Amino acid sequence: GAGGGSEVSELARGGAGGGAEMRSVHLSSIEDARDVRGTADESWDFLPRDRPCGRGEHSDGRWVPKTAGEMEGAMEAAHSRCYWVNESLIGAGRSEFLVQCGGNGCNCKGWVDHFAWEPARCALSTWDAGAFCDALRGRSLLFIGDSTMIQVGVAVINAVHWEMRGGSGGGGGGGCQEQLSVGLSSTLIGRALGVSNFGRRWVELANMSHSKAPGASTRPDIVVTSAGPHVTLLKDFELLLAQVVDEHRELFPEVKLVWQTQPGAGCAPSPLEEAPGKAFWARQHPKPQTRYNWPLFPAFDDAARARFAHPAASRENLFLLDVSPLALRADAHPGSRGDVPGDCVHSCLPGPLDHLVPRTLLHLMLHHGL
Repeated sequence: GAGGGSEVSELARGGAGGGAEMRSVHLSSIEDARDVRGTADESWDFLPRDRPCGRGEHSDGRWVPKTAGEMEGAMEAAHSRCYWVNESLIGAGRSEFLVQCGGNGCNCKGWVDHFAWEPARCALSTWDAGAFCDALRGRSLLFIGDSTMIQVGVAVINAVHWEMRGGSGGGGGGGCQEQLSVGLSSTLIGRALGVSNFGRRWVELANMSHSKAPGASTRPDIVVTSAGPHVTLLKDFELLLAQVVDEHRELFPEVKLVWQTQPGAGCAPSPLEEAPGKAFWARQHPKPQTRYNWPLFPAFDDAARARFAHPAASRENLFLLDVSPLALRADAHPGSRGDVPGDCVHSCLPGPLDHLVPRTLLHLMLHHGL
């Protein structure tokens, strides 16, 4: 707040089997933080790296204040002329307008995110809608999951539309957003595994015609999916993962299947210095976290990495979209600001979701064979 400082942390990981050391510095202003960001002190080990991040390497880093240029270029448009994505239909990007952000994300009144993700030892691709569309190469991409995944899909669709809105497409939208679509499915496999099983099975959605692009095939070329908030037990989550992988191998082996890690949960007034632990969860309202199992998210992600990030995964058309830095952005939920009390899992949009997910997805395309 006015006159208040903030804590920016540094995570220095040990080698194989090593621990992690967290160091903090108190910053009294955004300007002080920018000075630290540019400090040529090897003890920080956060100097810029031109080498592209390896698989999952970008998750080691920190949230730093945006530069003046980044703030000026931040996507802060209103989500106008939104349309609703219902349980039975797939919604696709449009050339004429931005699409609905969903999941209470538009309820963060006056929200402007001042932080950007900076990997510690490598370079994560800078978002470039033109490069994304070139890398997509006419392919169709379908996001499937619960309301948090709908937010992810919409964030990517709108990131393309916003940057390329002056292009040659109808209504001023010259990007590839019509090749992108979203479909709602809370547990992906049509089973009640926790709170509120809704939507169709992911295999049904993948067989539906979805893309608005001319000549697009019925099946998507790429599926980005996830589940978690509507799954109660780790054993059920592991069952879900196994079934999704088996169905992919049996029914859609040619489709590139991307699993996204959990989006982070829990409310706080500012970005966290370290991943949420017992002390953090003890301060949270017990009902949402027990009902939706937020403390289990890291265990869910470990199980997903075992399935989607093993050495041979890409040869099986399996990929992992690691958005684990979002777990530190407990300040970027509608409930953190009092806009929607208790909603500590959906993301304020535009916000860190728009900043991190499109870049990470583009990086997978450019450097890891997606």
